[in-house]
Amino acid sequence: MSPTSSTKSTGEPSPWSVPFDIAEPTGRLQRITDVEEAVDAITRTYQPGRLEIADSSRPLGMEIWSSALPGLRLNYLSYGTDVAITAPPMERYVLCVPIAGQLRIGSASTQVEASAQQFGAAISPGRPVFENWSADCRVLTARFAPDLLEELLSAMLDEPLTGPIQFDLGMNLSDPSVRPVLRALTLVRNELNDPDGITSD
Repeated sequence: MSPTSSTKSTGEPSPWSVPFDIAEPTGRLQRITDVEEAVDAITRTYQPGRLEIADSSRPLGMEIWSSALPGLRLNYLSYGTDVAITAPPMERYVLCVPIAGQLRIGSASTQVEASAQQFGAAISPGRPVFENWSADCRVLTARFAPDLLEELLSAMLDEPLTGPIQFDLGMNLSDPSVRPVLRALTLVRNELNDPDGITSD
């Protein structure tokens, strides 16, 4: 099944109904070719980080779309060339879901090879991160405020948490427990295109 398919052969709606080309729903879309501007965009959208282009003969062609909702920020990101990113410990929970290409992501102690329709990554706060992007890699990310996510889990358990939530880094995108999350993110993204959609409230 290609990343642009909207249904599976079973007729079940697919979470991969995100267009291959970055659409411009409510939010901000930037196309950037300058490395310093790219670092500035990463800093504003995620947090400070370092960007290195693997092959200077292949110029940067970054596309970044971002939409901020209460407690949640959705982003699409691609660089158009092989890049390496290093970042300090994350301040938020971040889900990384490749729509195309490959992304090696992790820390010195653990890492995962993320790829479209196979594996994603769930990054917990407090962990430094490195990322190696393939030139064709396009990633959907969702950033969650720690206090809201932890309050929600505490309410579900009906008891206070004994510590911060820590996710396993690797996220199998075919896991039955993961696919509803992907469908929910796709729903939110699609509703951003509708002036009367749920995200308008």
